[in-house]
Amino acid sequence: MLDRQQLETFATVLECQHFRKAAALLNISPGAVSQRIKSLEAAVGAVLLMRDPTVIPTRAGEAILRYIMAMRLLEDETLELIKPGKFPPVNIAIAVNADSFATSFEPVSWKLGMQHIGLDIIVDDQDHTVTALARGDVKGCISTQREPPIGFQADFAGGMRYRCVATPGFIVTHLPTGMTLPAILDVPAILFDRNDAIHDKFLSTEHQT
Repeated sequence: MLDRQQLETFATVLECQHFRKAAALLNISPGAVSQRIKSLEAAVGAVLLMRDPTVIPTRAGEAILRYIMAMRLLEDETLELIKPGKFPPVNIAIAVNADSFATSFEPVSWKLGMQHIGLDIIVDDQDHTVTALARGDVKGCISTQREPPIGFQADFAGGMRYRCVATPGFIVTHLPTGMTLPAILDVPAILFDRNDAIHDKFLSTEHQT
């Protein structure tokens, strides 16, 4: 059985992204943190952390992190079953895309809150939330990817339809001849962030039609 103290130290280093910060949080020396990580790596026979330049898990480290998160969740659920309401809420980290977070996610978060479950929400692009899941940063995500990482299950949550809308003045200025591909390519565009691929997908669809 893996040492719980070493596992929690490993998780804390990743959460803090720094050995010294993890040491301060755990109230131990940085050398003790390093020793616990080395002992855990020796126990599993694999390197678990890299510095590139921040602290990131290796593939083996990602597997260990998922194990730690599952262990924490199981412990929280067990304590809640034994003495409901006597322990802090179960905390679950999930990755959600911005559009879902702003529209349909509120009823879900409210329902989970009623079940004494706290949420640590990471907002990211829907094409990239699954990366956080595979890395072990979160326990679940809303994603466009059909195939889940190994050890997870994917369920269809529904679809989100996007409509093109504009003011009459914008249409007169930028689309006087209609929604043709050449006209669209000259229209000013605002992307949510550098990971947002919806704009490119829309242009690809228009090109095909």
